[in-house]
Amino acid sequence: MSGTNAKSNFSFLNGDHILSNIDRLIDISQGSLPGDAPSTRKERLFASLNALQHSNIPFSKEEILIDFNNHNLLEHLIRDGMLDREDTVSSAHVFEDEDQRIISDNIAKALGLLKLLQPELYHVMNELIGTIVCFRKPGYGGGSVSSLIGAIWFNPLAKWNVVDYAEALYHEFIHNSLFLDDMVNSIFPDTAIIATEEALVTSTILKIKRPLDRSFHSAAVAIGLMHFYHLLSDYDKISSFKEPLALTISEMNGKLKYLGEQGRIILNEMNGFIKKLDFDSISDSLKLDRYGTASL
Repeated sequence: MSGTNAKSNFSFLNGDHILSNIDRLIDISQGSLPGDAPSTRKERLFASLNALQHSNIPFSKEEILIDFNNHNLLEHLIRDGMLDREDTVSSAHVFEDEDQRIISDNIAKALGLLKLLQPELYHVMNELIGTIVCFRKPGYGGGSVSSLIGAIWFNPLAKWNVVDYAEALYHEFIHNSLFLDDMVNSIFPDTAIIATEEALVTSTILKIKRPLDRSFHSAAVAIGLMHFYHLLSDYDKISSFKEPLALTISEMNGKLKYLGEQGRIILNEMNGFIKKLDFDSISDSLKLDRYGTASL
């Protein structure tokens, strides 16, 4: 399941492209500064994102923060329908102290696993994600939302092991990467029409008809998770995604008129990937040619 040395064109899994998107967003919102160094990128990114999104996402240049009681992010998630006000009655959304300790420890171990498997992935995640905010909500494991790029909502289940945590982190990183790519390069130019009946596509993950953008995201997530399980040599998990992914891609091929140029580029790459399952090119794509690896 490996291929040539050519890099994948999956923009959401291309380290240089993701950092370039970050830099373009900063330039658009703030303007470039003479002599600006990559060391200031994360600080300037979150100044831009927080202004554009009317958010207040905490961040650290050194690491991804973990937060269990961030009122601003809680209110943002409620406004966007990720959580309901009813979830917060009697502070039901707040994890107990011992659960917080366990979750923090498992997130740290999961990030360590991702860093071990693919250092460049860990580096780019750290550049794009400011905070993992943890709130309880029955029946959900967490999520990401396009109006809160740079943050991940986590509600890890008690049964999750470190691999489950790492899978969920990779999953939500891909959503954030795609949200940023869409913001900068317009994957979905008409957000109203992609939710209409004629634009529905079967989701790779949920296996039901969903709006095109949701199913597009599900296909991208499946590719990332297949890559993750390739790094772990878990071929049964890889196989479990293949047929649902092929169906989603096939249906999206009939929805080209709803995609912008960037969306078509990614879909074309998906068509090539499902035929070859070239995971090595994804690993190569995450490596940083433009920015180097000195900061890894």
